[in-house]
Amino acid sequence: MDKAIDCSGVPAAHRLCIDAARRRGQVAFVGETYAYGATPLSVSPDMVRKGLTLKGSWHYNIARFASLMRVIVDSPAALDELITHAWA
Repeated sequence: MDKAIDCSGVPAAHRLCIDAARRRGQVAFVGETYAYGATPLSVSPDMVRKGLTLKGSWHYNIARFASLMRVIVDSPAALDELITHAWA
C-alpha cells in the first residue's frame, strides 16, 4: 500500500503499518500508547533502505476538545464530510 495510518498507538499496529507500506511509501502514527511498550524500529531496513516517510502527531489543543465534540453531537452529518473512507 502507498500509505498507512495507525491511530491505536499499539506497537504491533505500528509495526504492521511499517511492514505493509510499499517502498517510498508513507506511514503516519497518530498518538501512542506507551503502556504497551516502544515500537520496534530499525532505521536502516525500515526507513533508509525502504525509503519510508514516517510522520507522527501527538499534539492536540485540549481547549478545542469540547467544541469538536459538539460538532459530532450536534451535527453528525458533518462527519460524512470529514470521513472519506472506512474499512471493515
